[in-house]
Amino acid sequence: MYHCAQNQKRQHKPEKSEHEGAKHRDKIAMDSFDCHGWLHITLDNSDNIVLVKISHRDDHIPYWCIDVPAHVTEFVRQNPKLTPDQVCNSEHVKYANTDPDPVSSGMKS
Repeated sequence: MYHCAQNQKRQHKPEKSEHEGAKHRDKIAMDSFDCHGWLHITLDNSDNIVLVKISHRDDHIPYWCIDVPAHVTEFVRQNPKLTPDQVCNSEHVKYANTDPDPVSSGMKS
């Protein structure tokens, strides 16, 4: 069974690291919805039949990729001694289409 990546009932609360000296940083979570989104696939090998059931009750905003862009990852690898502030303020990692709302910003990419 597969679930919608934004299904509210399947979201986990962020956990703090228990390692001594770990830095705790809050991150903005992807929006989630009570969409009841799931896909269930059943195979019947004896009859060569596949039964597919799908449910998605809420037409919510789509999932947008929030991965760190490859050029930013490469810049960080090439500059391991920079602080997070220095990385974020570098011209190499500026985002052209930023918006205070992360969903709107993602839709502009």
